[in-house]
Amino acid sequence: MKHLNLLSIFTIFFVLSCNRYTKIFQTDKKEVKISGICLGTGKKKPKKADPKTQTRTNPTPTSKEKEKKEFFNKETQFKNKNEIPLQPIKNTAYNYPHFSHPEKKRYLFLDHGGVLDGEIVMSRSEITKDDLLISTIEEGALYQVLKNGVQIIQILNKMVKNHNFELYFHTKNKEKEQLKMLAILQQECIKKGLEFPKISALFVRDEHIFANIPSDKPKIIKDRLHGMDIIGYSQEKDGKQCLRETYIYYFNINDNARKKHYILDDGPSVIAKAKAEGWNAIQVEKSNGLYEIINTIYQKL
Repeated sequence: MKHLNLLSIFTIFFVLSCNRYTKIFQTDKKEVKISGICLGTGKKKPKKADPKTQTRTNPTPTSKEKEKKEFFNKETQFKNKNEIPLQPIKNTAYNYPHFSHPEKKRYLFLDHGGVLDGEIVMSRSEITKDDLLISTIEEGALYQVLKNGVQIIQILNKMVKNHNFELYFHTKNKEKEQLKMLAILQQECIKKGLEFPKISALFVRDEHIFANIPSDKPKIIKDRLHGMDIIGYSQEKDGKQCLRETYIYYFNINDNARKKHYILDDGPSVIAKAKAEGWNAIQVEKSNGLYEIINTIYQKL
């Protein structure tokens, strides 16, 4: 009997101990904790991930974040090469031809020498607030100035924004020289509170980089850090005909459409050749400066 009582006490103690850990308490289907044991609706509580073993995954960057990161990476590389920094230009991908509706576009091609780089003045007193200082050849003696540059840029921006024009250079200069000129114009515009119109492509004659490449089938480079396409060739033709052949190829301009695109240059033989090819070509002279020509074109739009 004594042994039976001990066995009964032991059995009762064992059952109570088991109930402490296995019994499920349910109170309005909410979890309650008893002595450190999580009890709830009968469902197992999910385990917390161990931060030491958990693999971290970075969120997928948006297209804007990718573009921003890519530009700043390019800008850093660009500065490291000690080249002239340019304002960022968005490089939109496209297939040939350059525009899906080229017939709706109008192009204005401007020469560098004698046109965009202006004229020589002998004193700073000749430079007005409306002029853009392109370079100081000799301090106190020689300056290269784009007269009425502020008004010229303002009109060009109106033509681009309101009349479907695009601006490009009419020069056979090498890429580095064109980039330098573009950077100067951009920086001078910033000083005047202006923005120089977007240039999305440079047409480059370089007999070393683009050896044996004809102007009517130029090589197109799309991966430059500055974001502009480079249309390169080596073939030389009189009156800059080679340059205009690259325009025809790149923009897919047909013969009849040439007359609605403007060529502005200071070379008489260049203008004569361009007119013979069907372009709307105008010679820039001292008596007929760039401002007067640009303003006349704009007034006719």
